[in-house]
Amino acid sequence: MKKEIHRSEDRGKSELGWLSSRFSFSFADYSNPERTGFGKLLVLNDDVIAPNKGFGAHSHENMEIITLVN
Repeated sequence: MKKEIHRSEDRGKSELGWLSSRFSFSFADYSNPERTGFGKLLVLNDDVIAPNKGFGAHSHENMEIITLVN
């Protein structure tokens, strides 16, 4: 498998006030045809969510969501 380096400064970005996001692959308003996923992995986001904020209830059909809190 060919190694490919994705530099952090080349990632997609979104700033919504309560949510700061960095996208490894095309997601939301960020589109990069050269970065659409890695095999079955389609989304790899780094989100910082403001205290007492978050996402409303919504479904993700046929997906597994993993959240790491630090």
